[in-house]
Amino acid sequence: MHAEERSQAIDRALEEDAKVRKTQTNVLPLGAFSMRDIAKQLKNNDETGLTENELIDYRYNIHQCVVDCIKTLVHLMKSSEAQLEEDTRNRYSYLCDFIAVSQGDAPLNEEAGRTIGVLWKDPSITDAFQSSADSDLKEPSTYFFREIGRIAASNYVPTEADIVQSHKGIRGISEHRFNVNGLSINLIDVGTQRCERRKWIRQFDNVAAILFVVDLPCYDQEASGNNAMAEQIELFDNVVNTEWFTDTEFILFLNNISAFRQKLSHKPLGNYFPDYSGGTDAEKASGYLLQRFSQVNRGKRRLYSHLVDPHIASNIELVATAINDSSH
Repeated sequence: MHAEERSQAIDRALEEDAKVRKTQTNVLPLGAFSMRDIAKQLKNNDETGLTENELIDYRYNIHQCVVDCIKTLVHLMKSSEAQLEEDTRNRYSYLCDFIAVSQGDAPLNEEAGRTIGVLWKDPSITDAFQSSADSDLKEPSTYFFREIGRIAASNYVPTEADIVQSHKGIRGISEHRFNVNGLSINLIDVGTQRCERRKWIRQFDNVAAILFVVDLPCYDQEASGNNAMAEQIELFDNVVNTEWFTDTEFILFLNNISAFRQKLSHKPLGNYFPDYSGGTDAEKASGYLLQRFSQVNRGKRRLYSHLVDPHIASNIELVATAINDSSH
């Protein structure tokens, strides 16, 4: 396949992916938990593993992780002084075309998979990769390149092992998709960029909703020398009052209510928040904390709040209901 034909094929694939994305509702999760934890909490605890549809929802993330690994391999080959055979040079040229289209955001395809499969059998390439590649991507790259024939297949269904490896390779933004009552919800994972929130948060001013997840039982803990709950309230203050989310719905999950209820009996909330006077009553204590979060919502943004426990099937439905409600 010539370079122009390759480019056109990749462009068509990108157009198809763009059509899918137009039907999705983007949600940005923030708060005390990692995106991986939140995605797990939105699952039903009675399920054993992921369903096939849920596994398929991870395919895009995994393919993007593989593309990142391919880019690393291409850059390493480019800087290498190794003399490549003609067939290897041709395959390397194909990968250069592949990652050049759309700044390397092309979907993985079977031809790219076959190319990687051949190159990865070349000892000179694998040895150079293992000695020079970025340590963060070395393990997932080795895994994905070994499994590339299966992963690049058109009928590919991810395994849970694939998902674990893709999380090891995440550096920037990835996605987790849920289909709920006909609504396609796309959770955007900011990954390691969370620590530089001020720099990237404006990039998400067009998300439909922000899902802010609070860890209720952390009220007696410290974070960076401060009370961990107070830290979460401060973070929520910064997010809910930012100029970037004027048209965004806010969904507040006060999470781990059962663990919170159990802890109150021997660690009263009033010991850590002196202005609270409701004793060990969980309803009063959670109501007090909800009020603390609501008070910092100075712009009076519409706020959907829920007391939840992890792994309850209806949690993701609460997100969908808030999104549907805001659109009417």
